[in-house]
Amino acid sequence: MTAPSESIPRSDGDHHVRIVNTVASKEDCDPIDLPPLYDVIDPSALDSLFRSTPTNRRSQGSLTFRYCGYRVTIDARDEISVEESTGERVRETR
Repeated sequence: MTAPSESIPRSDGDHHVRIVNTVASKEDCDPIDLPPLYDVIDPSALDSLFRSTPTNRRSQGSLTFRYCGYRVTIDARDEISVEESTGERVRETR
């Protein structure tokens, strides 16, 4: 059973946490009940890829991957979208 979209608290740099929390919300389960995200992508690399530094503000680019039956996209604007295979889309923005 999937849950309706809900606002997920965000932490700077914790993209992987935001993704897992969004999917858990959609699945109406605790994040600990989901398979580890690192089974499909390296969470540290994901966070590093989209982390801005004082000398480099990422202005373009995106990454899409599948996790737990969802299509997850994160982009340089710090927007994360989670789309079910049925086409339903949840957008969690920064």
